[in-house]
Amino acid sequence: MDAVEFQKLNKVGSNSRPNAFPLLFGITTEPVIRTVMQLKDIKADMTEDQACSTYMDEKSFIPAEYKKAGYFTSDAEDYFASLVNYPNCRGLREKAFNHYYRPFHIRIREDNNLRNIHEEGRCRGSSNNMLDYQSNFFNAYKVKRSHPKFSLTWLVELTHDDTGELYKADYDLYNFFTKNRNSLSNSFIFFLGDHGPRFGKEAMTPYGIKEQNNPFLYIVVPEHLRNSPMYKQLKRNSEELVTHHDLHSTLKDILYFQPASDFTELEFKIFDNNRRGSSLLRRFQEGVPRTCKTLPIPFQYCICQYAIVNVTDYTLKQELGAFAADQLELLLGSAGVSSKCESIKLSWAEAVQFSSSTSARGVLDDMSYFDVTFEVDRPAYGKFQIPIRREHAKLSLAGRFTRLDRYESRGDCMSNDALRPY
Repeated sequence: MDAVEFQKLNKVGSNSRPNAFPLLFGITTEPVIRTVMQLKDIKADMTEDQACSTYMDEKSFIPAEYKKAGYFTSDAEDYFASLVNYPNCRGLREKAFNHYYRPFHIRIREDNNLRNIHEEGRCRGSSNNMLDYQSNFFNAYKVKRSHPKFSLTWLVELTHDDTGELYKADYDLYNFFTKNRNSLSNSFIFFLGDHGPRFGKEAMTPYGIKEQNNPFLYIVVPEHLRNSPMYKQLKRNSEELVTHHDLHSTLKDILYFQPASDFTELEFKIFDNNRRGSSLLRRFQEGVPRTCKTLPIPFQYCICQYAIVNVTDYTLKQELGAFAADQLELLLGSAGVSSKCESIKLSWAEAVQFSSSTSARGVLDDMSYFDVTFEVDRPAYGKFQIPIRREHAKLSLAGRFTRLDRYESRGDCMSNDALRPY
């Protein structure tokens, strides 16, 4: 299918929703913290609470826009709540899709016998059902070109808590694309991750931590365009740093602009007032390098490589760890859940410091910046990561807390996505 691999997709949020919202709505729910790069922070378009308590129909929701344009639409997600309304948010008033997988998923989760048949038996899981559902959708209509299709498939359970399970889907995904090759021959396909592994053993390794910020992305274009100038431009763009904002702009470009020129327009174009995304089918803005300083990427998630040194001073590590634990306790207190959660006490901490050589790349040289990994004692127990800034002997947080181990029952005291991101 001649897929183009983008090796430098950089996540812009901690977990699924803060990356899905830029992709599907073109808006942010996390601030872009980048003081360490001598730049002003960018406020979130909506806080997580605002995005949760507000119906999102008035926003530019990509699936709804495709539906309004005459596309048949389908949504398949294998979780009790969708990306838009997780964990208990309002989401959308109106249906954005013609077909939903979710009722089937909820039904089998309410009946152990059905679950055993559809997900536990014969080496099948929810991903198999979802892929079958999408295959049926691809072949459900004798669709003319004037009535195309748009589908969103979001696999959650396969590898969310353990990337070691990914191998189970190798044949299933291969078979899915092979079986539907003809049905998809005139399609754009975006095969990607919202973020890398956040839980499990891999997430606690240096490699896994880097992978968290660098999800995979493959793009397939319609067969008749695979020798076109647009396809060549797409391949050139695949060598650059990109974000989910760029995917949002690309999906708008495919829907509203490129069809008029039969996908021959390559000039740079601004699609949104916020100017955060650029279509991957066009040339990027001339004279603007694609870096974490020019793109809306929090420094905490930046995949660009900076020189670091391990912190070996025990007193400093304890100081950083104690500060991080105290700030986590304050976060729970400000959210009003301290009485429900166990108290936070530091067990141990490790840290790396960005060396002074990074000042040449735009990192402040009059302060210290640390990436701290710490663990809190039982019964609260948990392993976390947080960036911390020290300026004139004063410590402050320089990003968001990232949890590295599974919540299990220890996260039951926290219910919203801001405190317990999935």
